[in-house]
Amino acid sequence: MKIEQLLLKKTDELKKSSEYIFYKDELENENTQYFIIDTHGTKTNIEDRYQESDFSSYTWNLKQYKQVNEGDLFIYRRPQSSSEISGEFYFFGAGKFGEITLFEDGNVMADIVKGLKFTDYVLKRELDEAKWFFKERTRSDWQYFFNQYGMNKITKNDFLMLLDYSHSDGLVTDVVNLESKVDTELNKSYRVEDKMGRVNLRGSDHTRFAREVKANYEYTCAITGIRTKKFLVASHIVPWSKDKDNRTNPQNGICLSSLMDKAFDQGYITISPDFKVIVSEKAKKDDYLNQQLKEYHGNKIKLPTNNFPNEMFLNWHRKHIFNTVK
Repeated sequence: MKIEQLLLKKTDELKKSSEYIFYKDELENENTQYFIIDTHGTKTNIEDRYQESDFSSYTWNLKQYKQVNEGDLFIYRRPQSSSEISGEFYFFGAGKFGEITLFEDGNVMADIVKGLKFTDYVLKRELDEAKWFFKERTRSDWQYFFNQYGMNKITKNDFLMLLDYSHSDGLVTDVVNLESKVDTELNKSYRVEDKMGRVNLRGSDHTRFAREVKANYEYTCAITGIRTKKFLVASHIVPWSKDKDNRTNPQNGICLSSLMDKAFDQGYITISPDFKVIVSEKAKKDDYLNQQLKEYHGNKIKLPTNNFPNEMFLNWHRKHIFNTVK
């Protein structure tokens, strides 16, 4: 199948996604331009004249870039120099340029509207075989592929490709609401009340928890070392249903592969106070399962860059889940 046909097929599939629908008006406007912008998080210039904050505002200098218009769309990139995931840059969200203000010193600040956090980061490791349209990638190490001053004009096809990579089955899109974002940061509450429909809904609260936990562990299973994102799960130590106050607490989560998540959830493995894997005797009832698990018995888990597993939660898991397996 030719690249043009594959592209049309992918676009048709993506049009059904919540991300496409969210930006439908802009994507179907032939005047919309598309960009990748690098960000290092919140920063303030020396004179305190403007502040740059993810999903709130973005600044650049006209001497470096003059092509952005109000209403254009962009993808956020965290460059490797600022990434908490060692050896990786990643893409973590999208947005639309709102009102643009020009300062006398040539700096420009744009308000960011229609912010959208990806359900999962799009990691450098995933993009080795990606087909780019805005320029040809000629080096395997990514050097010189992105502009050094932090802004790259891309095509609509590139924008759609990165949206497609951002999908995670079972998680919902996380639209940025600045007021709720500020409230969460001020209150530091991890409590989530039940949201009842036909089923008990977790929604964007679980999305944020999963994204933070997996990023803390650098998208690597803490037990096996598996790094393929499709096989990774943000596993609760104390289950969602058992503790409303810590449902989104990153210290109540461990990044695990699908099998290890299931084994942990069902009590076939647990984690000791010194962060070592303990395999239940019950695993011996299934020779093949036991072979998979015993390899890691006594091994220390990979610890995260932030928010180590809370000992109180691990103790609860050993007492109420691991020791009750039959």
